[in-house]
Amino acid sequence: MAEFPLLPLPAPQTDQRPAVPRGSSGPRLPSRQRQGERLQPAFQRLQDVFDNRRDPATLRDDPTGIAPERALVFEVAGSVDEVAHAVDRIQGLEFLGDEEIEFEADDDFAVRDTRQGRQGETRGDRPVGGRLYLTMPDTTALRQLLRLWNQHQEGLAPAQGYAPWFKVFGQLRELRAWGPRDRISEDMVAYLNERLEQRADVIRVEAELWGHPNQARQQEAMSRFREAVRESGGEIVHSASIPEIAYEAALIDVPISEARRLARREEVRLAICDDVMFIRPQSTVSFPIDDRE
Repeated sequence: MAEFPLLPLPAPQTDQRPAVPRGSSGPRLPSRQRQGERLQPAFQRLQDVFDNRRDPATLRDDPTGIAPERALVFEVAGSVDEVAHAVDRIQGLEFLGDEEIEFEADDDFAVRDTRQGRQGETRGDRPVGGRLYLTMPDTTALRQLLRLWNQHQEGLAPAQGYAPWFKVFGQLRELRAWGPRDRISEDMVAYLNERLEQRADVIRVEAELWGHPNQARQQEAMSRFREAVRESGGEIVHSASIPEIAYEAALIDVPISEARRLARREEVRLAICDDVMFIRPQSTVSFPIDDRE
């Protein structure tokens, strides 16, 4: 009998991404001053670390803080197609990917009304289309990002090649670190609660890690992940690595106490491990059975 790995790749599915609302020339956006009011606290917390000449790694004490080598989420209204190219302009900023999203209209972001007689108004009944851009910065990249933000807020013209970043700042709805709410989906919470009701001794879950083209960096990430599993009282059952597609994952058994905390999205070791992208139910795969014999 053939042996199959415990951690199969998920079967491909059609991507059901929300479409950007039609009939719109782009969302209504806040002014530069309003963007400063909304976003400055996120940038200021990082600025304070550099101004005080403290080790930026101390930001890791706050799992929601912006820190070096922590996946960073840029949530923008509308589309900024040049982001991937703009990322290349900042040394130490690694582009991870993007995803289309939708969010409810509010006082700052809304769909422009193009219906006859209502041009120029906004539609509170229509969701705003946007996109998440994920990057992984180091200290040098974060400093450069701060410099660009400060230039934008001062009303200065962007240097050659950096105009897309000013466009991002103008459309930026949220800037945050990738955290427990991203790693643990609603479906995962439901799965954990179901297994907890069944009173299982341990609960088996799958963890997918961020993939890095640099193998030394990938090995360091796996080492930190293994330590996080050990500290959580869990055990790695099987792991899979496919460098060609930057796929790194592991199947782990977690104790009931840890599963309860994960279901509540508490900031436990696995939920805040920066090297983890997703924690989800074990992938399943089926194989055809020849019953002609």
